[in-house]
Amino acid sequence: MVELFEPAVPIATAALLARSSVHAWRAKNPWLKWGGASLAALLAAILVALGVVLILDCSSYMRAARRP
Repeated sequence: MVELFEPAVPIATAALLARSSVHAWRAKNPWLKWGGASLAALLAAILVALGVVLILDCSSYMRAARRP
């Protein structure tokens, strides 16, 4: 069961960072707008990639566990 929870954490964190990126993009301060939105979007993309890798690893582990 923990194997299914493990990929969900980076994806949930990426969703929160994507929301923060949208919130930062609406700011009036140009440094916050460009810097905050870009950094949050970059971190969200990295976490989504990590989540996909964890999902693929989990699925390959489950596939190998089925075979006797």
